[in-house]
Amino acid sequence: MRRVITESDVEKFTAKAGVDEPIPTVDDYSSKLMKYIPAETVAGFVTLNGLLGAVPGVSLGFSWFVFMALVLLTMGYAWRSTQHKHLPPAYLQIAIMTVAFVVWVFSIGGPFTNLSWYKQYYGASILILYTIFIPLITP
Repeated sequence: MRRVITESDVEKFTAKAGVDEPIPTVDDYSSKLMKYIPAETVAGFVTLNGLLGAVPGVSLGFSWFVFMALVLLTMGYAWRSTQHKHLPPAYLQIAIMTVAFVVWVFSIGGPFTNLSWYKQYYGASILILYTIFIPLITP
């Protein structure tokens, strides 16, 4: 399960769970970091970006389409992977994971490289800052 578990979640879970169900533990900084980064969809983008870059004549529009499709896929994946029968939807975590995907793509370049103002160091800087600070957020 990729859901970030808070103290509040443990209390809700304990109140609703059966006797034989294991009680989850509260996530620390490093476990929240791992759960907030959608490594699967980032890896998918890296693969598709490499494939698209190797094919001559791929349109910019198609690159943006692939990016947007993966943003939606990330949202769906985050929704699905954070569901828990005893807890409400993890909307903040879903948003954090989706923004994390966008930040990773921005740092890699992808379709953003075609924007006149884009500089790779913007992406690298934002990625470092976002990655350091997102585990400090407790949903």
